[in-house]
Amino acid sequence: DRIMLTIPGDPASSRAVSWRTCPSVNKTIGQITKATASPFFSDQLKTIEGSSSFWMAGDSSALGHKVIFDNLSPETMYTYRVGDGENWSEWFQFTTSSDKKQDFNFLYLGDFQNDIKQYCSRTIRQAYSHFPNADFILYAGDIVSRSTEDYWNEFFYAGNWIFGTMPSVPTPGNHEYDKHGDGEP
Repeated sequence: DRIMLTIPGDPASSRAVSWRTCPSVNKTIGQITKATASPFFSDQLKTIEGSSSFWMAGDSSALGHKVIFDNLSPETMYTYRVGDGENWSEWFQFTTSSDKKQDFNFLYLGDFQNDIKQYCSRTIRQAYSHFPNADFILYAGDIVSRSTEDYWNEFFYAGNWIFGTMPSVPTPGNHEYDKHGDGEP
């Protein structure tokens, strides 16, 4: 769950995908191919191994995964999925940026913090429905109210499959940092 597409370098030739699983998953794999009109493309798939890291918060633990797709063609639609080789996500699609200087559009969102599922899901979905061809979503920080509580669950619920198709560029605000007992991040 929590699949998010990002831009790790040149937007014309690379994308990264992160996701979360239970800690027992021991493989991090992404598969990608150029999108076609045909539903049959398994013979054209490129398989990429990624990296993972364990995290624990309170009684919860998970494995965070990341795979980077690079050497992609500019202005090309791709289809991808992520998983462990046996269990896979749904197929997602995205289009790489141009390698030429040109105008671009993006969605600017931020300061969700509270009642994310209730209110912000509508904001994200409405923005996407009005501008489905935006190049990315820029988050201006304070996405969650307290990073040590699971507001992230609501955030990923609100963005759902949109986060897997439109790249996100999140920037942290003060609420994304854990506070220690002395009030310092």
